[in-house]
Amino acid sequence: MHRLTGLTRWGFLGEMSNKPIKQNSGLVGIFIHTLKDGRIHNQGKIIGTDADLCLVQRYSWLSGLPTDVIGIPKTDILNEEKCHMYFMAEDAIEAWEKECRQREASESYSYHNDKVC
Repeated sequence: MHRLTGLTRWGFLGEMSNKPIKQNSGLVGIFIHTLKDGRIHNQGKIIGTDADLCLVQRYSWLSGLPTDVIGIPKTDILNEEKCHMYFMAEDAIEAWEKECRQREASESYSYHNDKVC
C-alpha cells in the first residue's frame, strides 16, 4: 500500500482550497512527485483518472504555476519507487525542501572530499 501524508485540505502552491478530503475520493486531488533515479523529478496534482491512467497537472519549479497536463499510468503512480503522493501541498513542498537540503549537503561533502586528496 502506498503511503499518503497530510490530512485536511486540497490545493497546490497558489491555489489552496478549504475542501475537506473525502475517504472515497480516489486519486483525484492527490499531489505527487514523480521520481527519476530515486530523486524528485516532477511535481503535480492528479486532476482525473480512467481505468489505467491518471491525468496530472504539472507545476513549474520556478513559479509554481501550472505548466501542462500529462498522463501517467496508475501503476507508476502507485509504485513508491516511481512516485510519492501527498494529501496536502505543504507536505509536497516540505518533501522537496528536505531533498534540496540533502542534495546540497551531499554535493558539499563530495566537493570537500575531492579537495582533501
